[in-house]
Amino acid sequence: MSRVRRLLSSPPAHRRAPLALVLAAAVVALGACTAVVSGDGEGRAALSVPALPDAVVRWTPELSAAGARYGVDPDLLAVVTLVESGGDPDARSPAGALGLMQIMPATGEKIAAARGLADPSEARLRDPAYNVDMGAWYLAQQLHDFADADPDRTVALAAAAYNAGPDAVRASLAGGAPLPDETTRYQAKVTALWKARHAAR
Repeated sequence: MSRVRRLLSSPPAHRRAPLALVLAAAVVALGACTAVVSGDGEGRAALSVPALPDAVVRWTPELSAAGARYGVDPDLLAVVTLVESGGDPDARSPAGALGLMQIMPATGEKIAAARGLADPSEARLRDPAYNVDMGAWYLAQQLHDFADADPDRTVALAAAAYNAGPDAVRASLAGGAPLPDETTRYQAKVTALWKARHAAR
């Protein structure tokens, strides 16, 4: 658990140092996980990620509602929110990603087009409930598109797609260019925290 707490207290994804050794130890130490995407689309009312900081816990209603809406475990949404923004609704990455789940404006436009919504403004993407809704919908698509018999692999591939885009993941799986180092670190951290969510039970 000390390793997990260090992971949870580390800086957000855009400013973190390499964590390969810590993550490797955490992955070895942690137990198995349950389903990534629920079959009935119902989210839980509470989050069960161990040692989740208050900055993320405060968004439990939004995470649970979005999880129920799109059939994504709200614990996974909490992990992605933690890694992306640390729970800061005003977070903005150097690349311009916005809000709790760090939605790029261009990605927001694609999500809106796919859903038949009006193009999202920066102001809308900064709204916590709207941002989580958009991020949860997008993550659900990645979980569906990269579904694997092993739920941990599903999460790892979906996390990579969330960070680098699905085309980059497909190219890597097809034997093309490897994923960027930043994406590999992001993928490992999300997967390790996902696997840790039941370790304290």
